[in-house]
Amino acid sequence: MGDILLLLARNLVLTVLIEGAAALIMHRRLGILYPTLLCNLATNPALNFLLILIGFLGGGALPPFVYPTALILLETAAVLVEAWILRTTAGLTRPWAFLTSLIMNALSWGTGALIWG
Repeated sequence: MGDILLLLARNLVLTVLIEGAAALIMHRRLGILYPTLLCNLATNPALNFLLILIGFLGGGALPPFVYPTALILLETAAVLVEAWILRTTAGLTRPWAFLTSLIMNALSWGTGALIWG
């Protein structure tokens, strides 16, 4: 269990750094960092825990499309939830909140894919 918690913490820290930097570059104001942190706290641990759980429960017995499908659905949900958080806490317009969330998540997912494979 300790290994899973360490993995979740590592993923959260990496995501906070990448998405915070992306939001800061996009919006050029420090006030965006707190809403971005809220986004990550609300979505990242749950998303990663569910993906780990799917991997463990499957144990190779699940059809090969299950994990990628779950990943796409969970990442889509994360983008939508984070866009809502950015809209309500940072005062961004709906399109700008969605675009910010989409870019932040694409960057953090891509970086994670490069690092962890």
